[in-house]
Amino acid sequence: LKEIGCNAIRLAHHLYLPEMLELCDELGFYVYEEAFDKWTGGAYGRFYETEWEKDLSCMVKRDRNHPCILFWGVGNEVENQSYPSMLKRLEKHVQTVKMLDSTRPVSLAMNPHFAYPAEEADMSQVEDIQQFVDEMKTGEIFDVDDRIRQIAKIAQMVDFLSCNYQEQWYERIHEQIPDRAILGTETYLFFRGEGPRFQNFSEECPWMDVVEKDYCMGGFLWTGIDYWGESMGWPAKGWSGALFAADMEKRPAAWQYQSYWTEEPMVHFAVLDGSLPDEGVKEHWDSPSYVTHWEFSQLQRAVLPFRIATNCEQVRLILNEGRFAEDGKTSLEKEYSLRPVKEYPNGLVKGYLPWMPGTVTVIGMNGGKEVCRQVVETPGPAVRLAFEEEERTVVLARTDTDEGQAQPMPYQMLCRVRASDAEGRPVFRESAKVTFAVEGPARLVGTENGDIKRAEPADGDSVHLYRGRAAVGIRITGRGRVKITAFAAGMQPAQCVIAAR
Repeated sequence: LKEIGCNAIRLAHHLYLPEMLELCDELGFYVYEEAFDKWTGGAYGRFYETEWEKDLSCMVKRDRNHPCILFWGVGNEVENQSYPSMLKRLEKHVQTVKMLDSTRPVSLAMNPHFAYPAEEADMSQVEDIQQFVDEMKTGEIFDVDDRIRQIAKIAQMVDFLSCNYQEQWYERIHEQIPDRAILGTETYLFFRGEGPRFQNFSEECPWMDVVEKDYCMGGFLWTGIDYWGESMGWPAKGWSGALFAADMEKRPAAWQYQSYWTEEPMVHFAVLDGSLPDEGVKEHWDSPSYVTHWEFSQLQRAVLPFRIATNCEQVRLILNEGRFAEDGKTSLEKEYSLRPVKEYPNGLVKGYLPWMPGTVTVIGMNGGKEVCRQVVETPGPAVRLAFEEEERTVVLARTDTDEGQAQPMPYQMLCRVRASDAEGRPVFRESAKVTFAVEGPARLVGTENGDIKRAEPADGDSVHLYRGRAAVGIRITGRGRVKITAFAAGMQPAQCVIAAR
């Protein structure tokens, strides 16, 4: 996350281990920490009435001296938003936090659903009960102005507005509540709502609202890394479609946000591959299935959609740069014209490219000069495995034992391996089974390949390659030399040597 320019993390709705905040302090992440997901509903509901004040106070007392804490949150998508009963609870929650820490702003993450609060009616003023019932508004509020009137009630209680999936209403919210900054506490990665509908498939990146609106101070994407749990149905065992897959592979969406969040020149090509099975992502949180490869041997002649993420001013796109036909004379090189990056919606250069085996070269240009490039090649058959890093060094932290002796603390890490051809090019479509072995002061914890639908157990020593890759998790238990070997039938094995100090 730090590598792609992310500078803040919203912890998902409960008290985290202190080590998480220590890590955020160390790495330089801002943190939005919140105590509850729902209040009286959800998993915490049975504890809420008797425990909320103690648990909320515990969070603030424990974590208020962490420099990473930027915001306090007292709830996420709670019940009966803007009802009088809810507002009374909210006031108590905010007061509890401010009594313990008056230095940080406090908010509540609102979902985009609001209902007409029938309990607000003053029945003593009702003369015709039948007319009142006939005219009473019930159910969910769809009128945007009515929604904003409910948001305004919550705004009186909090220091800023935490809006989940409400980017399409930011302008109107700000017009009616100009004294509160807006923070997108949950946003889609790729799509955005439209008009009264927060679930739409408009291709307007939610981050553009942060860029273009000075009253919008940031946005949190759901989510950064795939995780187990919240499956959309078997065989998926968790949530997919994040910036990073569970094996920490960067998806094209991660490169897209890196182009927004970093200044070091970068460029990244991805192609839309409709031949791939879906990854079990909930629709509005999904992105089009762009992937980074140039391996379409099943096609003869086809035009493929592509997109390029970059923070450069201009991009050059060249197919088969410097290549010639078998006669050695006929050039296969073709360059395609692209507009300046700023002219493309969301800063994503998009177009179509004819399939032809070879290379795709994208070059980032600033001031008319090349500043970065990426080359994606068509591979041959997979003949060997290769670790991304063949040699690594880790320094183990130390802890004191009861006898006062310093002992190294265990260190857990993930090592990723890929299938490659004879020239070292990654083979995206290879799916062979890989088995891992570990030697030295370490033990194998499990395997991962980024496929949330995989049937293989996570705590075994083998897993099939997914999109040409797999990873092994190891736990280093002491100082010394650790050797990891990856085997697959018909391929040369790979080794990674780790020096633990």
